[in-house]
Amino acid sequence: MILFGAATSLLTTLTGFADWLDTDKGTQIRRMANAHAITMIALTLVVLAGLWYRYLAPGGHSDMPSGILALVDLAMLGLVTLGGTLGGSLTYDWGFNVETAGDSPVYHPSQTDIIHPN
Repeated sequence: MILFGAATSLLTTLTGFADWLDTDKGTQIRRMANAHAITMIALTLVVLAGLWYRYLAPGGHSDMPSGILALVDLAMLGLVTLGGTLGGSLTYDWGFNVETAGDSPVYHPSQTDIIHPN
């Protein structure tokens, strides 16, 4: 499953970049999209490091439990949770690229972030 996710991450990165191009500089939506992107890029790097350790490291570790793999997997879990929360907030709280609320303050340039009331 991890290998499949790594293989499809290129397509999700491209669609995310295309969505990012729709954001305006200086808006809360852009800052949230940047945080989501940084989190997901970090996740991709951790996944690639884990795959390397499992399948390409000298001696091979794919069938051997290890503390290092456990830590890598926990890091993946944390990053997936954080990235999914940020992406879900963009979509479901603010309607980004779903049902855009252009009159919402998060779409207007501002240095002040708004906490969603829900």
